[in-house]
Amino acid sequence: MIRAAIFQAAQELFTPGQPLPTLAQIALRAGVQKTTVYRRWATVEALLHEALADRPRREIPIPDTGSLRGDLRALATAGHRFQSSNEGKSALNLLLHLPDAHKQTYWSGRYPHLRTIYERAIARGEIAPETDIDLYVDINTAVPYFSLWAKGQTMPLARRFDVIEVILAALRSRSSEPPARRG
Repeated sequence: MIRAAIFQAAQELFTPGQPLPTLAQIALRAGVQKTTVYRRWATVEALLHEALADRPRREIPIPDTGSLRGDLRALATAGHRFQSSNEGKSALNLLLHLPDAHKQTYWSGRYPHLRTIYERAIARGEIAPETDIDLYVDINTAVPYFSLWAKGQTMPLARRFDVIEVILAALRSRSSEPPARRG
């Protein structure tokens, strides 16, 4: 209950492009003692990261449609919807500007979930068992984040679907190669 109030206050006080709120301001908005906040989070960045990083996990669930294409398209659709929302833009702006350690913490928690999409595809026989899953997670994740970071815009959903088709073509190509050519 207290944690939720602190997270809500942090989200309300964070505005992209503006100075970060202080831990004391967040405590005041949440209606809790400053020591409650200071005891749990050493920096406002750590608090904001935790408060905002939970949103993408909830708003972009890991789908299980029964096919790799379906899962990737459902993931892209949810990701696009979230990244296009004001809440999503705020969370992603913070994530892109956090110190590397906080980014690594976020992605180390998210990566295993993203890997399950490909692991299920291997189990269904859609892709080769020796598929370098991390490579495809990187590609599928990096392209929309590059668009946000480098271009300052959310990647259109149709473009995300194009990236998925490139990934699927690469996976089909890899699985049809004779084993001697791999590596």
